[in-house]
Amino acid sequence: MISARPDPCTAMAPARSRILAQIVLAVNAVCLAPVAAAQDQPVPPAPEAPSRAIDYDVRIDAPRQLRELLENNLDLMRWRGNPRVDREQLLRLVRAAPEQIKTLIATEGYYSPKVSADLDTSGSKPVVLIDVAPGDPVVVGDVDIELRGFVPFDKGSAPIDAAALRNRWTLPVGARFRTADWEAAKRGLVRQVAQTRFPRAQLLDSSATVDPDTHRALLKIVVDSGPDAHFGSLEIEGLKRYPASVITNLNTIRPGDEYNEAALQALQGRLQDTLFDPALGLPTF
Repeated sequence: MISARPDPCTAMAPARSRILAQIVLAVNAVCLAPVAAAQDQPVPPAPEAPSRAIDYDVRIDAPRQLRELLENNLDLMRWRGNPRVDREQLLRLVRAAPEQIKTLIATEGYYSPKVSADLDTSGSKPVVLIDVAPGDPVVVGDVDIELRGFVPFDKGSAPIDAAALRNRWTLPVGARFRTADWEAAKRGLVRQVAQTRFPRAQLLDSSATVDPDTHRALLKIVVDSGPDAHFGSLEIEGLKRYPASVITNLNTIRPGDEYNEAALQALQGRLQDTLFDPALGLPTF
């Protein structure tokens, strides 16, 4: 009698296949997991391209004097050729140019200009086109000079000539109101006072009221004399080869005389002519 028993190898084959299949699936799952995780993460943005420097020209249509002023001071001119200027920075300079131009040409007396600034990119090289119509200049309409201080004059003192000061004012009515001329006129006025017995004179206040509609400027200047000054005694230092009498004989200034810059400069001139070698420019004392 023959008994039928299943072959142990044959019986184990399906089980082994199932085990192998499970191992293969597990390995595949492990290998594919990082790929799936990487696909779920957001992709970082691509880095932006670095900004590129831009080369440009500037063309200014304005009267010659104003054109030179703008060429020497306008930011568009100063930054031209700078490798750090890119297109965006150039556009900012173009947008800012009209206000800067108005500020600059106001120093020349033009307070109502028409200004435009545009960027032309039609050619191979960008060109900034600036057009300036300055209009009528502002002129001085009135000058008010106020003198303060100036102590009462002693007998025999030379009085300050207020009328002469006003007549020598260098920015008179009708002149074009330029900032440089305005500043120079104020310095000159104080200088004239300081050359007399008021060497510590100073400008207390000044104002210029400009009316762009009437093109007139009203000027106000206040000068304080400060205390008056007188010469003291003569003091001599450093003299070796000559007696002090050489200096005292050349000095016509006496203690107590009112300070006067012209008298002091005259003494200095006499000393230089007497004590300095004209050929060598060296002192002989």
